[in-house]
Amino acid sequence: VDNKINSEKLFSLYSAPQDTYGSAIPFYSTPLFSIGYNNPFGFGVYCLSYDFYNLFEINDVRRQDGFIYTYTDAFGATITYEPGNENAPNFYGGDNGLCSTKYTDATYAAGVISHTNNIWYMRFVESYLILAEAYMEINNLPKARENLNIVRSRVNASTIDSGTQEQLRQIIREERWRELHFEMTELYDIRRWGEVQSNFEEHPLVSKWYPQLSWDEKFLLYPIPSNETSRNTNIKQNSGW
Repeated sequence: VDNKINSEKLFSLYSAPQDTYGSAIPFYSTPLFSIGYNNPFGFGVYCLSYDFYNLFEINDVRRQDGFIYTYTDAFGATITYEPGNENAPNFYGGDNGLCSTKYTDATYAAGVISHTNNIWYMRFVESYLILAEAYMEINNLPKARENLNIVRSRVNASTIDSGTQEQLRQIIREERWRELHFEMTELYDIRRWGEVQSNFEEHPLVSKWYPQLSWDEKFLLYPIPSNETSRNTNIKQNSGW
């Protein structure tokens, strides 16, 4: 947490309506009433599962320092996450889950949900993950492992020194999850990997809580904004939108 603003950070943007503020992510991704009741620091809506937590090795710094597992709430109670106790999403109520420390911001202002932390879009470490994936896909496994291990060594994770192309593909993909969660890469990743439909159908929002939702091929692409299609009539809207 103390090292989060560093030379790895290449590009970030604010998204909050208040001037000088970054985003609302810290408010939604930290535990319910984790600082104050009248002006709460977090609502715990964007939480992570225990399965995700277990993707990290025990000695991985990102596991040790990257999650709020136990905290004291505004009422003085000690709240400890209980594995398997994630609730179904409920507006302002999804507070049973592991919260990430990635966007924590203790300098919140009273009466607003916006924080000074921007949304991260690109850190230098992702360059190594991109290289690792590219080398893996052309079956240059030594170079793929070399770049992957640059990422892992800096967080005290074990060295990857063997494995088939398919095994390494899965390791690299999981490494992106571990390293880049909440950094707006996931949708682009699963589109690139051809896994949009399987992720949709297996996502708890669909498989567990909202089974009436159905897959549509149009989800493979975003719609082209109407102001673009009206400006240039030669642009053809993506199928289904």
